[in-house]
Amino acid sequence: MQRWQIGDVSITRIIETEDTLMSAAVMVPEATPEKVLPIDWLQPHFIDAQGHLISSIFSLLIESRGKKIVVDT
Repeated sequence: MQRWQIGDVSITRIIETEDTLMSAAVMVPEATPEKVLPIDWLQPHFIDAQGHLISSIFSLLIESRGKKIVVDT
């Protein structure tokens, strides 16, 4: 779980699912493993060691002054 503190506001990332089941070609047809693997900064957060897209579905919990807001787009 990732958490950020900005002044008196706390933001927590709540992951529902994170996996490599969706092909990057669904969004960017040219994003084949062969083309994305040489782009070093994509690993390990956006692609895995085989060049598969890591898709993430998550919400954000924002807390400030005793109030809580869930942002789930």
